[in-house]
This record gives sequence, structure tokens and C-alpha cells, in this order.
Amino acid sequence: MFEYMYFPEDKTEYIPSIFMLLLVVVASVLFIVIFKRISRRQLAQAKKLEEQLEIEGIQRESTSNSPN
Repeated sequence: MFEYMYFPEDKTEYIPSIFMLLLVVVASVLFIVIFKRISRRQLAQAKKLEEQLEIEGIQRESTSNSPN
């Protein structure tokens, strides 16, 4: 019925596949951590830029509204 499934008698044949699975899981976790750090840095930079643009906009409004 399930001729395509292979379950080896010698269980040491599972070692390479377990090693590869662990390698992929560890690499995935590392990439997620790296992407989160990059995202946090970009968010902080965006907030700084937004605050800077708000300050510049307020300064421009105050200078343009002053009577000549």
C-alpha cells in the first residue's frame, strides 16, 4: 500500500536528516532575529525623520505666518 515510504531498519540513517532539520531551524531563527533587529533600527530612523520633518514644517509655518 505505501511502497513509496521508506523506514530504515538501521536508525542511524536518520542522523543526517535530523542534522539538516536542526540546521534549517537554527538558520531560520537567526534570520528572524536579524530581520527583527533591522526592522527596529529602521523604525527608529523613521521616527527620527518624522520628528525632524514635523519640526521643520512648524518652523516654516511660523516664518511664513509672521507679518512683514
